[in-house]
Amino acid sequence: HNKFISDQLSRDDYLESILDDLSSSDVRTIMRSEDELSQTKSWSRIFPTSNTHPYLQFLSCPSYSDRLLDAWEDKYGTCKENRETGLQVLRTFCEKKYHLKVPDKINLQKQLSRTATNEEDKALSSNKTSWMEIDMFKKFQ
Repeated sequence: HNKFISDQLSRDDYLESILDDLSSSDVRTIMRSEDELSQTKSWSRIFPTSNTHPYLQFLSCPSYSDRLLDAWEDKYGTCKENRETGLQVLRTFCEKKYHLKVPDKINLQKQLSRTATNEEDKALSSNKTSWMEIDMFKKFQ
């Protein structure tokens, strides 16, 4: 997914391909978005929609999720029939329980070590045997 994060990425670079290999996290992100949309009732979603992609340029660096949802809305958000097709795609993932999968421990540790920004974060992502060993929780013992 890192190839979709660059701030130099044009819309054409991700629009078709970002939906080709959805991770379980991607499916959960799209499910949350669709769930939120279903709750709007008399309200209108202003972002993301199939027409709001020009506003991505005003974000300092659009996130992976911004681009994922832009592509989803472009493909499935243009009309009611397309939305239903998209919802059926999500149902298929859910029937297979794909959205419940989590990364294996090795990949998860790599992700955590990349996102650790300070020593406390590194302590949280290391192989501690118990959360009680982390300094910030010792005061509760």
